[in-house]
This record gives sequence, C-alpha cells and structure tokens, in this order.
Amino acid sequence: MIDRRTGRASDQFPLRMPEGMRDRIRAAAEENNRSMNAEVVARLQKSFDTFSVDRHVVATIAKDLVAELRKELGLPRDDDTSAK
Repeated sequence: MIDRRTGRASDQFPLRMPEGMRDRIRAAAEENNRSMNAEVVARLQKSFDTFSVDRHVVATIAKDLVAELRKELGLPRDDDTSAK
C-alpha cells in the first residue's frame, strides 16, 4: 500500500525547475486550494494513473485487433486449444 501522506517526515526531493515553472505551480495550487507541494504531488500521481489506464486501453485494443485479424485470415484464435 502506498502512503500518500506528506509532511516534514516524508521523503524529500530537491528539484530544479525551468524559469517560470514555480510561478505556474503556485498559480495552479492557489486555484486548486492546496499547497505547492500538494499540487506537484497530485499532478505526478495523475500522470502515473493516466499512464496506467492508457497502457490498459492500448493492450485491450491490440488484443481486439489481433483477434479480428485472425478471424479475417481464418486463423485459429489464441485461446483455441483444438488447433494445437
């Protein structure tokens, strides 16, 4: 289980940012009523969650495409044990 709490005892990671990035983070944090740290953590978490979903979607689409191609070419399905 991932501990999502932040605070003084949390793991710290110094970060260099391009010019202007800190101001953009500050503005977004104020807009979302959270600290700059909470804004950065929320955005990082969202990027990981989105990546995981995207990988799942791509894998599902790929599997469906392979199944459709096998069907069109008259090839047995991957799970067709009678073809072995």
